[in-house]
Order: sequence, then C-alpha cells, then structure tokens
Amino acid sequence: MSTKSKSKRNDRSKKGAVSRRMASVSHAGAAASIMSMLGHHAVIEAGFAEPISELLRIERGIKNWMALHLIKTSSAVTEYTWMPLCEAVNIGMILSERGIGAEYEASFLAAQEAITRAWTRSGQHGIARLDGAGMSEIALALEVHDGQLELAMRGQLAAADSEMRRRSAKGNVVRVEEQRKAA
Repeated sequence: MSTKSKSKRNDRSKKGAVSRRMASVSHAGAAASIMSMLGHHAVIEAGFAEPISELLRIERGIKNWMALHLIKTSSAVTEYTWMPLCEAVNIGMILSERGIGAEYEASFLAAQEAITRAWTRSGQHGIARLDGAGMSEIALALEVHDGQLELAMRGQLAAADSEMRRRSAKGNVVRVEEQRKAA
C-alpha cells in the first residue's frame, strides 16, 4: 500500500473519530455548554450596564478638545483633524435623541451646522475654518458631550456609536465633497 493511500485512510479515520466524539456529546453536555455561553453573554451585557471608565472619558475629551484647538490655531488642518469633532458631535446628538442631555439637542444641531459651514467655506478658500459662532457652538457641544460621557453607560455609548455608523452607511451624513462642488 502506498504512503498516499495510507495517509488518506488515516485522514478519513480521524474525521470519523471526531464525528463519533461529537455525536456522543450528551444533551446535558450540550445544554451546559449553551448555558455557559449564555452566562458569558450575560457578563458582557452586565459590562455594558457599567459607567464609562474615567480613562475612556479622559481619552475622548483630550482627543476632542485637541482637535478643536488644532482647528482654531493650526494652518495644517485636514479632514482627519475634523474627525474627532464630527464623531463627538454626532454621537452627542444621538445620545441627546435618546434622552441623555435631551435639552441640548439643539446645541448639537448648531454644532453640526457650524461644521458644515466651515467645510462649505473650505471649498472657496482652501482651508476649513470655524467662524466665531461656530467655535462657540462646537465648544458648547463638546462640554455637553463630556457631561454625557459621565452619565451614559458603556452600552449606551456603544449603541450610539453603532447608530452613528449605521446612519453613515445609509448615507445620512453631510457629504463634504458634494458641498465643495456645489459652492
């Protein structure tokens, strides 16, 4: 018998042994395995019911406020400089829609409009800059968002982030390139 045919036979016998072992798993064992997975899922969900960690709040705050500072003071502003601000404003809007800082929903809308104005002007002048009102509107939105992060649970923040990405995928976003062409 050739080495090749022995190898094929060994592979088939290994597959058969695995199938026999899997078939011999008792229903009780399968139920215990499922309960273990459900327990693990419950632990994950319980983690989502915890407050957002102080470290995450600090990291997001630094990222957001640094982006605003760079936009105010730097001449090397790119789309990537704007991303943290856009994300903070959009997530803040969704959290306010869901009741966390609901009274500030108009502030987030004003901040979104300020970003839109800046990008519209960038098509005319080559650089995206906030106007005076825009700086104030963005700063207020960031202050409120910082407060939202203190109140929100991890699951609420994760859900808002998912919703922001879902809306973006559906095209429910301001398209900077289209605005530049229209200007």
